[in-house]
Amino acid sequence: MLAVKYPLHMDVRPLKPAQAKSEYETSDEELMMAYAHHNDQQAFATLYTRHKASLYRYCTRMLGNEALGAELFQDAWSKIIKARARYQVKAKFKTYLFHVAHNLIIDQWRKNNPDILSIDEEREGATSIELQSSSNLMSDLLTQEQLDQFKHAVLELPPMQRDVVLLHYDHGLTLEQIAECEGVGRETIKSRLRYAVKKLKTIIANLNTETELFPVGDV
Repeated sequence: MLAVKYPLHMDVRPLKPAQAKSEYETSDEELMMAYAHHNDQQAFATLYTRHKASLYRYCTRMLGNEALGAELFQDAWSKIIKARARYQVKAKFKTYLFHVAHNLIIDQWRKNNPDILSIDEEREGATSIELQSSSNLMSDLLTQEQLDQFKHAVLELPPMQRDVVLLHYDHGLTLEQIAECEGVGRETIKSRLRYAVKKLKTIIANLNTETELFPVGDV
């Protein structure tokens, strides 16, 4: 893992016991409101600590580039900080955070290769695959070799399908939250997830595991 040197305003100092609620009891939304409207630096430190690893992983896996992912990770937090005065609770903070990062990644793709965003969603033969929202693909892989193969397979997906797979399985967002994050309808997200699963099953068909990677169930 590439060592990331965070800007000074992103330093996470040791947390002090909260007077009213512990940092474990305070919701993300309460913390962001405290930071946004009362400049509570400790609230931001707690919020950042909760989400830094998850967001960093999302950015680097989406872009397939450690250095560029680290840069966009920092840009996402910078945008959150700069826009804090306008923050209002309209969705879960996690959805808001990933929405900011998602938009930065889309901008990066458009700058480097606009055609890459065309989604390859072959319409022939509707797939019967359904996915359990609570399933976590990453944890179903039994060996490091299988996990490495899966990560490689995800990078072969069209970008928007890759996005849905990572947000749903690696970060636990519901289809509704992903739709809100990306500004599209739930059925669009559901369709992307189905096509992504179909392609992933083909790519990793040679994995030797007894665990069913894509459990059947309602989305």
